[in-house]
Amino acid sequence: MSLNELEPDMGEILCPTDSRLRPDIRKLENGDQDGAASEKARLEEKQRNSRKARKQKKGNEYAPRYNYTFYFNTFKKESRFR
Repeated sequence: MSLNELEPDMGEILCPTDSRLRPDIRKLENGDQDGAASEKARLEEKQRNSRKARKQKKGNEYAPRYNYTFYFNTFKKESRFR
């Protein structure tokens, strides 16, 4: 078991933006350091380009794609994002 190991049933309760789902983290966990470094560089470049595009666009403010609320059901003792 590793720090960021994903259990099969975690797919339903994890937020899509959870850092454990990042491809560079997955590659690093699997021992592919070169692949993780190139994947991280690719993701950072994608974020920079996205930010530049938003700055050049005037009038529309940035709105996050995901707006999740965390719910905890005390009777079933389960939690999830909606």
